[in-house]
Amino acid sequence: MCLRMERLAQYPEKKAEQEAYAREHPVLSSAGTVIASPLQSVEYGMMSLLYAGHSDPQNLDTYIPIDTTAMTVTNYVVNTRNAVSKEIAENTNWEIFGNNVAAFLYNTGMSLADSMTCIAAFGPAAPYVIGGGTAAQTLKDVAERGGSNRQAIVCGLAVGTVEAVLEKAPVDEVIKILGTGEVGSVKTLIKNVFKQANLEFTEEGLTEIADILIDTAIMGDNSNFANRVSGYMANGLSEGAAKKQALLDCAAQVGRAALAGYISGGVIGGVASKVNYNANAQAGKTNPVEGTYNLGAVDTTNGTQNQTVAHDIRTDTDVMSMAI
Repeated sequence: MCLRMERLAQYPEKKAEQEAYAREHPVLSSAGTVIASPLQSVEYGMMSLLYAGHSDPQNLDTYIPIDTTAMTVTNYVVNTRNAVSKEIAENTNWEIFGNNVAAFLYNTGMSLADSMTCIAAFGPAAPYVIGGGTAAQTLKDVAERGGSNRQAIVCGLAVGTVEAVLEKAPVDEVIKILGTGEVGSVKTLIKNVFKQANLEFTEEGLTEIADILIDTAIMGDNSNFANRVSGYMANGLSEGAAKKQALLDCAAQVGRAALAGYISGGVIGGVASKVNYNANAQAGKTNPVEGTYNLGAVDTTNGTQNQTVAHDIRTDTDVMSMAI
């Protein structure tokens, strides 16, 4: 208990130090969060196990509220990125629909970096690591909003599970491109970029919708949606108008998430395809003139391998002009 009280007393100063360092060294501190991010999933598991037996707020003899100050990694990631994002927003004035574009691109970039790092480090297990990180941040958010231990743990588990399940298809596609994708032309590369972008667009949009529904169902009157409605009513809107505005806010939230997914998916798809394309080029399996994959068919009449060209005779320039 003494250690808990000590952490609670020291946390505001520690948070301020993290934020100050992030503002002074935004690139270095952001890179550090990418390295630390996978450990958030471990932190969610530890917090769930530690507080699962103390989750009934009706039993004051055993109930111990979750101490989010003990979430060292998650706090570091959240505090650092929030500070950098806020600093960017305060120093740029490019906004679309009231949202700072530079800050949005920064957050999208961080999400992209997390995904690429997890894929590189954990391969097919990456969706579960990503989902675990989402679960940890959700647990922290719910607990700090005044949710019970049970609400925080269950909400984190539900949101993290949805993230992991929906993230599997995009991750599997990237691994497929890197491992077995026969990217032998610009045509195939562009196709992969748009395919991955669409996968991430769908995944992020559906995940955001699920997050909103889960939070509303579990948190009830203390959900983000309910708090938005209360805020608008406090500013003079009727209940009906407040709910309508809150729904519009949720729709915008889903739209931002889907757009961020589309951007990050396109980048990941492009990088993975370029890596595969370069590997095929070194092996002599590309045909930059015709823009088709070189199958290297064997000429059985003389036993030598001829460089054959697929039936599609469109050039890379043609494909790019069609994409434009």
